[in-house]
Amino acid sequence: MIIDNTIFESATGLKVPQKISFKNTGLSYHQLDKMISFLDNAKFISEIEGNSHISGLFTTTALRHLLKRNDIQYILVDDPRLYFYRLYNFFGRRRYLKTPTIIDHSAVINRFAYVSDYNVVIGKNVVIEPHVTILPDVIIGDNCTIRAGAVIGCEGFEHKRTSEGLISIFHNGKVIIGSNVAVGSNTCISKGFMSADTIIGDNTKLDNLVHIGHSVQIGKNCICLACAMIASSTRIEDNVWFGSNDIIKSRIHLDHEGYVTIGSTRN
Repeated sequence: MIIDNTIFESATGLKVPQKISFKNTGLSYHQLDKMISFLDNAKFISEIEGNSHISGLFTTTALRHLLKRNDIQYILVDDPRLYFYRLYNFFGRRRYLKTPTIIDHSAVINRFAYVSDYNVVIGKNVVIEPHVTILPDVIIGDNCTIRAGAVIGCEGFEHKRTSEGLISIFHNGKVIIGSNVAVGSNTCISKGFMSADTIIGDNTKLDNLVHIGHSVQIGKNCICLACAMIASSTRIEDNVWFGSNDIIKSRIHLDHEGYVTIGSTRN
């Protein structure tokens, strides 16, 4: 699906004289083909200038004068954030597809668990305990255990301030859980955001009461102890160990075989 003039006007209420044709919506650091983004703060100019994937931009007249690129289609508005997220939500919902859930016959799902009837795939020998909630857009690999009360696939906490109030942001990504993964009781894993999936690698073990934000990507063989909080869009390589009550800030990158001591804050 392409963002054309019809979709653009339906989403934003804006009529523009030029022909509109974009494939994706994304933030200044995303690497999505032919995408439209927004700029409402000068501190992100360098990211806009350096990202060749951006072909359209909502921005203000004042900020446009600071931008040197002439290969971008500029849409000048008073509140770039507002119009971008209107378009993002509209476009994301328009291209969202539903397919029937697939559960391998060997999976053991407690009768008090909930599994969405669409957009879920559950692999071989998966055990799902009581009061687990598996929401849409979740893929669970083979030989996984999901402990009681866990919630997988919820929308992350993403709300944007605009000139017309708060806008809640549609999540268009997935949760992809590898094989031999353990998810502890009352752990919450949010699904992906801005087309970046949340990923839990093979053999990773999550303790009870762990929070995994949207678009977090965790590698293989990681261990995450109780009450840790990993914020959105963080990337964690293989064999990383997290202690209890650790707090990891958004967009942090932790290298292979890292060790985060109990109660640490990484930012």
